[in-house]
Amino acid sequence: MLKVTHKAADKVEFESWVKAASKGDSCLYHEGVLANDRAEGGLKSLRINALALEATKYANDGIVDLVQKRIKSERYHYIAVRTSKPLLGWSKPPAPQPTPAIAA
Repeated sequence: MLKVTHKAADKVEFESWVKAASKGDSCLYHEGVLANDRAEGGLKSLRINALALEATKYANDGIVDLVQKRIKSERYHYIAVRTSKPLLGWSKPPAPQPTPAIAA
């Protein structure tokens, strides 16, 4: 049974989760019927669409696997599961360096 370890409300939260997640960690990124909810229109649909596109981008790169779990009729959990593939081109930001004094 898949245990969800995180829930992302938007694209930024999802991306942060991906960067911090370990292999096997899971993130619920939508509950409902994704295709219908993306098509409703309005700001909520824009947020849902942006989040779904972000999840798809990482899935296409092999960083996450996307799964669905049926909760009841017309209700699904959409879950991303972190794979072991490393994030290329991303590293934790370096620690801030002290600014050298400027001679007068």
